[in-house]
Amino acid sequence: MAVRELRPGAVRFDLAAPRPEPAYLFVSENYHPAWRAVVDGREAPVVRAQYSLMAVPLPAGARSVQLAFSSPAFRQGQIITPWRCSWCWRRSAWTWCGAGRVAAPRDPKTAGVTVTERALVVIRRTTRP
Repeated sequence: MAVRELRPGAVRFDLAAPRPEPAYLFVSENYHPAWRAVVDGREAPVVRAQYSLMAVPLPAGARSVQLAFSSPAFRQGQIITPWRCSWCWRRSAWTWCGAGRVAAPRDPKTAGVTVTERALVVIRRTTRP
């Protein structure tokens, strides 16, 4: 068996000696329902093997197997993740540089007063009738 193509989400195997009886091709890759298999130009099921791996049933005389991963959720994640990371980076840079900080309003009555004295002023204002 020879691996003709190997890239993320796609694998192509060529079988050097086709088997005279039906068999299974076990692939050491995690099973996921989004994997699709094509054996000699015809679609074939991808089944779960040994609980977490996958296998492709091969008919007698099979010579070529192609596996492809196609998941809309995975594709959506590939699009959203870089956009969201750049948004978070820009937002944190904007805040870090001070552009996102809002100045506290100045109360003329508490200008030049320490933090503890301001707290006392607030308490006195709320307790008076």
